[in-house]
Amino acid sequence: MRTSKRAAALGLALAGALTLGGCGGATTGDIAAKVNGTVITEDAARTVAQQIRGQFGADAGDFQTPSAVTFLILSNFVLPAAEKAGVHVSEQSIRSELTKVADPAPETIEMLRTNAAAQQLQQQAPEVLSAVLAEVEKADITVNPRFGKLDVASGALSPAVPNWIESAAP
Repeated sequence: MRTSKRAAALGLALAGALTLGGCGGATTGDIAAKVNGTVITEDAARTVAQQIRGQFGADAGDFQTPSAVTFLILSNFVLPAAEKAGVHVSEQSIRSELTKVADPAPETIEMLRTNAAAQQLQQQAPEVLSAVLAEVEKADITVNPRFGKLDVASGALSPAVPNWIESAAP
């Protein structure tokens, strides 16, 4: 029961970010996250956030770089699991919907494929999202502290509290 609630939370977190990759050769200062050794650059995440806001305007809500980092992390797990479950979201179908972005970045396509696949899995096979969460929990994921810490239960980044900040006493 707990796992299905967590799978639902992951699906809702992915779908809720919009109502509607890793790159090599990064410098240390440009790394937003690493997933099992695959680098997600800050530049790629910023580009995704800009293109999503450019495409969806107000419907994108407050979609910023940390949201893009989250999607790019989770895409490493959601897309392969979706394909294995028979849920295929083609790059071409996503490109055809991106009418306001002249040259979408590959990471933007990946993020939108992840969002669409998670929505379909939430409806058709929520147990697959539970398996995705289990994989995410076991994975070697490092997030640049400026973007927060990956909270697997919610499928989102939560702000990191530096160790030099003390918690308020109750």
